Amino acid sequence: MAPQLMWIGLGNMGRGMCKNLVQKGNLEKPLILYNRTKKRSEDLAATLPAGKTEVVDSIQEGVKKADIIFTIVSNDAAVKEAIDAVLQSDVKGKLVVDCSTIHPDTAKQVAERVVAKGAEFISSPVFGAPAAADAGLLVFVPAGPKSAIDKFRPFTTGVMGRAEIPFDDKPYESSLKLKLLGNTFIMNMVTVLGEGFTLGEKTGVGVEPVKQLVDLLFGGVYSGYAERMIKGVYWQMEEPLFSADNARKDIGHAMNMAKDVGVDLKLAKQADEYLKVVADHAGGSKGDIAGIYGALAPDALSLGGYHARSGITSSTTTVSVASHLRRQYSTYQTSTPKHPNYLRLQVDSNSNGARVRRLVQRLESAHALFNTTPKRREWVMFWSRLTIYDSRYRYSILIGLVIVAAMCVGAWFLSPKGENQTTWRSSLIIAFISCYLMWFITFMAQLHPLIEPRRSNIKEGFQHE
Repeated sequence: MAPQLMWIGLGNMGRGMCKNLVQKGNLEKPLILYNRTKKRSEDLAATLPAGKTEVVDSIQEGVKKADIIFTIVSNDAAVKEAIDAVLQSDVKGKLVVDCSTIHPDTAKQVAERVVAKGAEFISSPVFGAPAAADAGLLVFVPAGPKSAIDKFRPFTTGVMGRAEIPFDDKPYESSLKLKLLGNTFIMNMVTVLGEGFTLGEKTGVGVEPVKQLVDLLFGGVYSGYAERMIKGVYWQMEEPLFSADNARKDIGHAMNMAKDVGVDLKLAKQADEYLKVVADHAGGSKGDIAGIYGALAPDALSLGGYHARSGITSSTTTVSVASHLRRQYSTYQTSTPKHPNYLRLQVDSNSNGARVRRLVQRLESAHALFNTTPKRREWVMFWSRLTIYDSRYRYSILIGLVIVAAMCVGAWFLSPKGENQTTWRSSLIIAFISCYLMWFITFMAQLHPLIEPRRSNIKEGFQHE
């Protein structure tokens, strides 16, 4: 008889894995769904065929019906909490599969508790991003008794994953050791990419040639992370693909594991320092690890709570953006009381024109990028004016007005006396005022253009109307 499956934890990995279980797992019974936020279970169930899922209000309710119980949650404490709830029911003869990334010691402790209750346990972390979970391309690393893993295998390769790195009949913690080691590779790679792109910017090489080198030399996951960095995808996402909190948790576990065997993970320590900046700036649960690119330089610009690159530092410049961006990323301070729709950026007060133009071009690229995605296409007008207003010119209009007023007063008193004095006065005053008005209109048009200038060098696919 086909087993009844239950799934605990519907984060950005769990949702994709459940989708593939339902669509490709040949399940004869509905997949039982549980998440601490019930709405997330209901939302997922609504996207899947009717009758293929069952949403439960508690873990105990689902465990009573299930034969195989999957868990994938964010950290060690959440795993312990979930297992505590599972073990409140009779689990004798059931199989518990934990796909979370936790410390090997935690996996061992949890396994011992489950086995003591008469159930089987498998520790099977996965390699792959949420996109891989959605596509069913994860790599599973199961550890535990082979007899238990054989019950689990029908749902891995070809269903939720593309391959296995098995630890049949090996200690439960074996798979977690490999998982943490592998995640240090990811953190080191992201750090190297962030530093490489930063160096490319600072030396004048540019990020595009560096990206081409990465694509040609490495490709694969390197190219994926590089794309997220240089296009600013990491600060546009509503939910991070790999949060700074989870990344720092994994690095901490890896460094503890290494310390126990006398190894010093110096590269992991550096990655953790960058991730701390990301977590402090964007919020640990909101910041994505690709934000390391923004954390690498103190002169990065804060766009909606994440960093975009400028290469310019100190003083203050105001960039006009629509209030929707501010609301979308309301966690972050992007406005001032006097300018609620403005984002505060850092720009050197001595910046030359070329550097400011480069800043504008980068922001224009971000503007175009927002408009290329279907969700953002509705917001074409939310960034309607992309202009730089340097604080050095904030009093230009007032100063110009004072100068013209002084000239008008001079014309009044210094005009030649005689029967044409009135003509002289009126002519000079009208001329001064006309010149000021023409300059005023031109100046304001530069700050807030009524017609957006068109660029002819925008790459195909990035143009917007």
